[in-house]
Amino acid sequence: MTLVSENLLFSIERQVEEHLSRHGYRQVKRQYQVQFMGNLYSVYESQEGVVRLIWDGRQDRLTLRVYRKRPWSMKLVKALMGRNDDEKLAGETVIPGHELHTLKEEQIVERCLQKIDSLH
Repeated sequence: MTLVSENLLFSIERQVEEHLSRHGYRQVKRQYQVQFMGNLYSVYESQEGVVRLIWDGRQDRLTLRVYRKRPWSMKLVKALMGRNDDEKLAGETVIPGHELHTLKEEQIVERCLQKIDSLH
């Protein structure tokens, strides 16, 4: 298992957040759980979508997921079908810990930002 420093995680989170704020996103949820191997979970929302940045210390994996919000008409159809999923996964970047350890911070951030930019 690779140990990822708290400073690195927070720096990645800050840079992703700054980039997202330029696209109209704001942070709506944040959890950092030291007792669970340093798990970090940040959620950002805009009118068009949702971005989740997740460090899973137990699985040793950094994941960035980008979701598109469904139009209200699709939400209505889904609700009538008994489903309540307002978001559709539009893209995902997963960096396993062993790979994260070999990358520079700039490379990690760039991979996350590329996924965000490819969907805007």
